[in-house]
Amino acid sequence: MNDAHNNIARQVFLGNSILAFLPLADNKSKRKNAISIVWSGPQALLEKMAQLPEKSFEAIVTQHGNSLRPNTYGAMQLISSRSLIPITPQTSKHIVKSNIVLVGDAAHTIHPLAGQGANLGLSDCQALTTHLARAWQQSIPLGNLYWLRRYERARKAEIAKMNIALKTVKHAYNGNHHWLWSLIRNAGTRQFNRTTFWSNWVMKEMQNLSRSF
Repeated sequence: MNDAHNNIARQVFLGNSILAFLPLADNKSKRKNAISIVWSGPQALLEKMAQLPEKSFEAIVTQHGNSLRPNTYGAMQLISSRSLIPITPQTSKHIVKSNIVLVGDAAHTIHPLAGQGANLGLSDCQALTTHLARAWQQSIPLGNLYWLRRYERARKAEIAKMNIALKTVKHAYNGNHHWLWSLIRNAGTRQFNRTTFWSNWVMKEMQNLSRSF
């Protein structure tokens, strides 16, 4: 990539697909101004993108990346191979059993639209440690199934809320909407960005690290 990414993650909504640009630290990528891209969408489209010659793929990604504003990234060049990974948002039917607890991707997977998978996993750990500390204080066996199900109910509620939020955002930016909907959506987004209270609240919810169990 010719131009600096300035450590800013960006997403381009392309109707039926979403192209995300995620900055990489220079010391991690071994190249200056390197980014990781995640392109989510219909299988047929992604298979076509994966089979394109490298130069053709680079041209398409460069065009979309620079559509955010003129020369957002400049010319882009592949530095690794392309991979196709199925995305299936799901939650395990049971995330606890006697003496067993699932956390993170073992318990749930979500769409990478907002990069919230890691945050949900960290929140699992935070809620679980709080839960276990309370059990210890009350002399309840840490693997007690009845007690663990309280943790399960609380986490499933948070996971469901996150999935609904991501589905709503994805639907709102789907390119198949009437032009009037797009106008209303964009006006609402601009107003949201200007409202400190709501933007701060959403950031806190998305980080989801200060919530106590």
